[in-house]
Amino acid sequence: SSQKIKREKGDFISAFAPYGYKKSEKNKNKLVIDEQVANNIKNIFDMKLLGYSSKAIADELNNLGVLTPRKYKESQGFKCNGFQNTKGGTWSAKTVNRIIENEVYIGNTLQGKSVTLSYKNKKQIEKEKEEWIRVENTHEAIISKEVFTIANTMLKRDLNNSRGKDKIDIFTG
Repeated sequence: SSQKIKREKGDFISAFAPYGYKKSEKNKNKLVIDEQVANNIKNIFDMKLLGYSSKAIADELNNLGVLTPRKYKESQGFKCNGFQNTKGGTWSAKTVNRIIENEVYIGNTLQGKSVTLSYKNKKQIEKEKEEWIRVENTHEAIISKEVFTIANTMLKRDLNNSRGKDKIDIFTG
């Protein structure tokens, strides 16, 4: 389909730009950095590199009064009916994790991650990672690849530890 061809070229064809980006005024299929919130993305990665848990990052963003991605979109005039959770008013560890794991912040476009069953049933089904369409260097990065890699290594470690795996006893030799 024409959408698949656009995805494979690296054109951005989703309805909403990811938090930290906006659609270019010149080309709606191109992402440009949203300077109003790009620093929030940098701060999330910086806090992760400083060893903050995702919940601690979310708590800090809430304490600072930073608008969540949903609330920010709404403040920009977008209607977000049924978008993510129904409240969207406070930052959560899950929202922080999604940002840290999202390659869009290193300049890559990942699309085709889910499929809608039908136009009647809007339920989305996640596709296997191997089926995603991934195009590198499609837009300006907010985060360096090095910072992204370290933050994701730390996130995986945190998630493993929170599930009781790979626990390290600090008192062992």
